[in-house]
Amino acid sequence: MGRTTDAQSLVEVPKLDAESAGPLCERLLAKTKAHKKLAPNLVRAYARLETARGGLVGALAGEMDLEVAAATALDEPPPDRREAAAWGALEGLLSGFLKMPPSRRAAAKIAIAEREHGALFPDGVRFVRLAADKRWTATSSRVAHLKDAGVRADLAALGAAEIVDTVLEEHEATGVAEGFTAPRPAPRVAPGRAAPLDRVRRALRGLILQHAANADDDESGAAAKLAEEMLEPYASFEAPVQKKPAQKAPPAEPPAAQAAPAGGEGEGGAKKS
Repeated sequence: MGRTTDAQSLVEVPKLDAESAGPLCERLLAKTKAHKKLAPNLVRAYARLETARGGLVGALAGEMDLEVAAATALDEPPPDRREAAAWGALEGLLSGFLKMPPSRRAAAKIAIAEREHGALFPDGVRFVRLAADKRWTATSSRVAHLKDAGVRADLAALGAAEIVDTVLEEHEATGVAEGFTAPRPAPRVAPGRAAPLDRVRRALRGLILQHAANADDDESGAAAKLAEEMLEPYASFEAPVQKKPAQKAPPAEPPAAQAAPAGGEGEGGAKKS
């Protein structure tokens, strides 16, 4: 088997994790601000390190965005549940009018409530608990009824305009979320940290190799001093301690049964006379 000669095999870097690699890169890149005229090979090496660092930072930010989105989703009910609540609110308002005592002043509104409750809720709100496809069919037919201008005007006269608007908005959101009116949105996936972290390691190895090559070619020692100064963050870097999972203590053994004294009254034994 031939010997390896690539930089990735010749240069060994300490164990980096995603959280420690970013700050190390920042400290190394900060050193370039004091040196405006670096050798072209070093300029390229530091540029690769900066690009790799940016990719890692972006991956970690993507993970954070997903965590925030997941936490927000847990706090907010899905659209179908919000739509069900809005239907319940509308049914409750109409039922309230139906419970009013008959009077000449309220007769017109009671008549509207009777008509619309019969059209929308002949069986109450049981339709919101149907399976997704059947629930969508049931709610869509009712939404079509609500979109009639005359119906909306009548319900507005009962003070239900805001509830109707909410029903329509949540119904639309349900259609998108459940894939009835548009393709179901693909779940967001974190870009992952393994590949960006590997690119940081490769860029770091390349940077060290370029500094070493320049120092080897420069008999004046200036390149070696530059390498020592600029790679100080790397030289002083301490690899993060890998925490071992806590081991559970083995369960305590039950105490051994105390032996009966010789010649005594053991279980089933005879007493000495």
